[in-house]
Amino acid sequence: MRYLKDRITAIVYILICTIIAGVIFYLRGVEPAIVIYVFVLWIAVGIVFVILDFISKRKRIKVLKNIAMTPFFKDNMLPKEGNSVEKEYQTLVNNTIAEAREKFSESDSRITEANEFYTMWVHQIKTPISAMKVLIDSGAERDMLSAELFKIEKYADMALSFIRVGSETSDYVIKQCNLEKVVKDTVKTYAPLFIQKNLSVSMKNLDIYVLTDEKWLGFALEQVISNAVKYSRNGSVEIYSENGILTVEDHGTGIAREDMPRIFERGFTGANGRSGRWSTGIGLYLCKRVLTELGHYIWIESKENVGTKVHIDLNSTELKVE
Repeated sequence: MRYLKDRITAIVYILICTIIAGVIFYLRGVEPAIVIYVFVLWIAVGIVFVILDFISKRKRIKVLKNIAMTPFFKDNMLPKEGNSVEKEYQTLVNNTIAEAREKFSESDSRITEANEFYTMWVHQIKTPISAMKVLIDSGAERDMLSAELFKIEKYADMALSFIRVGSETSDYVIKQCNLEKVVKDTVKTYAPLFIQKNLSVSMKNLDIYVLTDEKWLGFALEQVISNAVKYSRNGSVEIYSENGILTVEDHGTGIAREDMPRIFERGFTGANGRSGRWSTGIGLYLCKRVLTELGHYIWIESKENVGTKVHIDLNSTELKVE
């Protein structure tokens, strides 16, 4: 019955044509026997056509039902198109499937990335927590406990930033910002670590305005300054700008030449990271990702046992200004 309903237009058309032909035959005085013969032949051919078309349609519907019950759609599963309309529908379906696969792949990639990060993050944050327990049991001084608590706080901030950077609605607010203020606020945050490692900080030529997001630029600087303090042995960390390029320079352990091509990869810690405990391999990855979103460019120069220079070009931004 469903098939007949789908073909009702064609059936009505055939009946109308039959009636018109009968009227024409009658008016032309064709013998009734010939008229009956033609009508019977016509109806027989029509019935055969309907039966064959019904069988073909039933097979195609069966294929489509099987596809609907298949968990994963594969290429070339759809039956061969029967006409131009079906061809257009199949093109539409295939395009929709391609878009869905792309979205699924992106979502799966983000989930995998998040799982890897949080697995690593949990292992890393356990280190300062364990250190604090030992320090509390041994009656350690407040400064030592504060240093470990600071690490935990920075790990928590990094996790929140990881979520925000991965969001499609990151809250970037682009406007003219005073670079000196951003740098000083960041250095102030890491003041306890500078004091703990007996490091001085030098800041020059920073009183300029740059087009950026103050909060996210501060986050990127935190990762850079954190590494500068972490891997410095003694002396000072120098922060200065020239022609709109901000440079953070330390005189620490430097980066191995073989590690340089991979320093911005997610989860890569390098020789320095593997030798220490406080390294997630995520800081520079997030730093580059944030700066790229802001339209800034970052690159690094480094020599082992000499030091590292991190350069950030703040001259341009591709984001919309407030």
